[in-house]
Formats: sequence, C-alpha cells, structure tokens
Amino acid sequence: MALGAVGILSITPFAVWRWLRHEYWLAGLDAGLLAVIAIAMIWAWRGGQIRHIAYFATLPVSAFAATISLVSPESGYYWIFVAILTNAMLLPRADIATLLSLVVVIVTLLVDSPHSVFQHTTIVVTLVMTILFSYVFATRAENQRRELENLALSDPLTGLDNRRAFENAIEQALHEAAEGKQVFGLALLDLDGFKEINDAHGHEAGDAVLRELSRLISDYLRASDRLFRIGGEEFVLLLPGADVAGMHARMENLRARIESNLRCRGETVTASIGASGWQQGDTATTWLMRADAAMYRAKGKGRNRVVVHGLSALA
Repeated sequence: MALGAVGILSITPFAVWRWLRHEYWLAGLDAGLLAVIAIAMIWAWRGGQIRHIAYFATLPVSAFAATISLVSPESGYYWIFVAILTNAMLLPRADIATLLSLVVVIVTLLVDSPHSVFQHTTIVVTLVMTILFSYVFATRAENQRRELENLALSDPLTGLDNRRAFENAIEQALHEAAEGKQVFGLALLDLDGFKEINDAHGHEAGDAVLRELSRLISDYLRASDRLFRIGGEEFVLLLPGADVAGMHARMENLRARIESNLRCRGETVTASIGASGWQQGDTATTWLMRADAAMYRAKGKGRNRVVVHGLSALA
C-alpha cells in the first residue's frame, strides 16, 4: 500500500505536466500506470493474493519504463531504475532476472539514443549493476524470509516441526482425507515420568532425553510421515496411509524401540502412545481429542502402552 501511494504521488505531477504541454500520448501512459497502481492497491486492501497483485503491478510498470525509454530517450531512461527496484521488491528472483533482462535488451538494442556512445554505455552499465544489486538484495530478503518461517515453525530444542506447523499440517490432512485422496492416522506420544526425570537429574538431562527421543522417532518413520513436538514431552505423529490395525503395529514397534534404546543416566525411559484414525466429519480438535483420550488410557493401563481408538481388542 505504501509503495502504491508513493507511486501515485510521484507520477501524478508528470501526468498533469505532460497533459498541459499537449503531450497527450505520454500523459495517457502516465494515467494508465496510475490506474494500474490504484487497482493493485484496492486489490491488496480487499485481501487479494500478493503474488497475483505483484505480477499485475510489475508487468505494466516494466512495460511503461521500456516504452517511455523508447519514445522519450532523453529522460525516459530514469524510469528503468524505478522498474528495477519495483520488481526486486515484489517478484521472486527468477522472474526478476527475466523481466529486467528483457528491459535492458529493449533499451540497449532498440533505442535510437540521442546520447553519445559513452553516455549510452554508462546508462546501460549502471542499469546492469542496479539489476545485479537488486537481485542480490532479493536473494538475501528471500533467504531471511525462509529463515524466519523456519524459526516460526520449528522447535528450537529438537529441530522438529512445532505446534504451529502441526496445525497447518493437520488441516491439510483433513482436507485430503475429506476428498478421499488417502487415509491418515494420528498418534500422540507422551514420555512416562518425565517430570521425575527433570526433578531427579535436572533439566539438561531432560532436554537430552527429548533430543534423543526425537532422533529415535525420526529414524523410525517413513519419509511421508510427519513428526511434531507440540509442547513439553508431548509429540504428535501424522501418518499418511495408516489404517487402524497397521497403525497399532507400527506404534507398538516404536514403543518397543523407545523402551530398548532411550536412557537417562542409565535408567530406562518409556513412552505411552494413543492413536486414532481419521473419521468422516472430523475437525482437528475432535481427531486430536480421540488420540489424547487413547493416550491417557495407555497411561491408565500402567504406562509404556499403545492404545488405538476403535481397536479395543488389541488395545
């Protein structure tokens, strides 16, 4: 919105000035660009997708800059710099390179420039340098955005996806399951006696147990499975393609793996697991509540157990 406002405030005087000088065609170009910016601002204000708005705005800006350079080479070159910076701010890196390279080709090959060879070369070189610097800036900005996204969706202790990532993943799983694309299983795993571990050995020992547990589970899962730490000693597993019976077998193997390998100062650490398959009409809350109830039944049976909702014969 701020970028659009700056554009309107900057371009409007040129449109008026050109109209007063009877340069109607150039004034029309200015007016067309102002209309594009205004539509993009309204679109953004009404909640449109940023990616679509970016293409809608940057294509006309690039075309305007190239056109004004062709028809008014004495001063039109300067608008190319505006196009470069606009594209760098709004577009993905690959599209920045494509659009801006096209602009440079147009300016370099098609303009019958009134400038000297030295002046024209200087303009082209500075344009290329600006494109390169803008590309570097866009690359750094994209990398920083990805790092922030990873921080927002990752658990700092274990490196696993966190509760926010789980909320996104379960909504996607619910959507796919409702459309009949595949079945899903959901398992909730809770370490047994974790508070006692922290009390007896300290939080550093407890953190080490959580990291080792994360490694054990991650090594056991398939590539399509998802593992999340949603808080404390609680972990959630999202299992595509898992039916109820198969989920019980897999979770029982995981429970045995944890019992055999997870230690804290030489003491065995175990886990209780509750699981549930997706059911028609499920929400994230109802699905997780069934898995949570199954996990507490596993705790009630003496811990170090697996309980799968709807599989009482095996639970």
